[in-house]
Amino acid sequence: MEGLLTLLRGVPHHASKLRKVYLPISLLAEHKVSTESIIRQSFEAEHMNGLSESIAASADEHLTNCRFRSKYLTKEERQVLLPAVCADRYMARLHRAQCDIFNAQLQSRDAWLPAILYWNKIKSTY
Repeated sequence: MEGLLTLLRGVPHHASKLRKVYLPISLLAEHKVSTESIIRQSFEAEHMNGLSESIAASADEHLTNCRFRSKYLTKEERQVLLPAVCADRYMARLHRAQCDIFNAQLQSRDAWLPAILYWNKIKSTY
C-alpha cells in the first residue's frame, strides 16, 4: 500500500527532475499514457487520472484488508502499522484533488499529520 502511494507521490518529482517514470508499463499501456507524455506533461488528464485512480484503488483495497485483520493484532503490532495513517491521509487528499497527481495541493506538507499520528498511537488504531 505504501509502496503504491509512494510511486504516485513521486511521479511529479521523478518526471520533472530526473526525467524518469517508475510506474508499471502494463498500467501505462492499459490507460493509454506514455512515459514520454508524463515527462513532458502532455498527457490527457482523464487518462492520467484514471491511471492514478486505479493505483490508489489498489492501495485502498490493501488498507481496507489490513484494517479488517487488525482485530487479530496486539497493541504493539498495531503501532507498527501507524504509517498506514499517512497513506490514508494522502489517499484522502488525492481524492479531493480528483486523482490529479500533479495538483499543487498534493505537494504541500500535511501540517496535522504529527498530531493525527500521535492520536492514532494513543488509540492504537491505524
